[in-house]
Amino acid sequence: MIKKLISLFLCLALFSSLFAIPNVMAENAPVIVVDTVTANPGETVEVNISLQNNPGIVSMTLKVSYDSTVLTLTNVQDAGILGTQSHKPQYSSPYTLAWVNDTATTNFTANGVIATLEFAVNESAIVGENYPITIYYDSDNYDIYNKDVECVDFAIANGSVTVSTVVAEPTPTPLSDFSYRIENGNICITGYHGNDTEVFISETYEINGEEKAVVIIDESAFEGNEGITSISLPATIQTICDYAFYDCTSLTDVTLWSKYAAIGEQAFGYYYISRKVDGKVDGFVLTSYSGGTAEEYLSENDLSFIRQEKPVGIGDINADGEYSSQDLVTISQHLLSVVSLENYNFIAADLNNDGVINIIDLVKLKKKLIAL
Repeated sequence: MIKKLISLFLCLALFSSLFAIPNVMAENAPVIVVDTVTANPGETVEVNISLQNNPGIVSMTLKVSYDSTVLTLTNVQDAGILGTQSHKPQYSSPYTLAWVNDTATTNFTANGVIATLEFAVNESAIVGENYPITIYYDSDNYDIYNKDVECVDFAIANGSVTVSTVVAEPTPTPLSDFSYRIENGNICITGYHGNDTEVFISETYEINGEEKAVVIIDESAFEGNEGITSISLPATIQTICDYAFYDCTSLTDVTLWSKYAAIGEQAFGYYYISRKVDGKVDGFVLTSYSGGTAEEYLSENDLSFIRQEKPVGIGDINADGEYSSQDLVTISQHLLSVVSLENYNFIAADLNNDGVINIIDLVKLKKKLIAL
């Protein structure tokens, strides 16, 4: 435990130095900011363009460049805070945003969103890839000026569209499909009488207005059920008792999200032949985390194991079934563009659920680990 803590704090110190952000921009400098957003292939996404620390202008002309082989500009919505607009009518890259108020005697000083660009993401977009959205202007030709016809310079913080595939979780099997008892304030599943062949047990269910965790699959709870073909068992599971899924002859696909659940005798993969002979279910496969109790059980019983590639939850970025300093390494490698996170791993790294992986997520993960 001491060695783990030392390793963690060394890791935190390393990342603190890695991600120290230099103060390269004056605190009150005018800035044009382009959103960084995430979208799936085939989806439509909105990208805001905003002003910060606007000192006052009457005219602004911006060019917006993007990869038109992946992103198709489908709509432009002006926010109406910079007066008269004359944006380019054709939606092509580079696209021109223009606000011209030559006769204005008062500067427009508003900050915030000045325009929202809507992009359709091509189905062929590469998952995990960043597609930049870049803004530029010509200061020498007075692309931005104020009421006194003086050039006004803005720094630019460009954005991007990150392509990610988010796979929806299946709908949990309702608690009414199970028989159960309450044990030490938690749920122990004792049987199944539903009609679905695919069973997805939720981590928690509401009983009399209180959320209770599913922690135990009772002895012989599903024994002899020939209908179910697959089952997903939640990360809250602590014990799978003897013969829990014995003689489930059609059950060939089990996913166990709990890395260290106790697994009883012949809980999975066996069926009844005679009082003295047990058969092994043909094609049985259990998916779980490497190094856990499921892998040990399957190895001892010569049953098939598949390493779980999906994180156990937010923060388990490397999908090993637990939160550790290795997750800090993974998120920092993504921020440094050493690796590219996608799908469930991207979701696990987005700790504040804003669709972007950045330094804020790294800090939140550090705090999460320190609290363990």
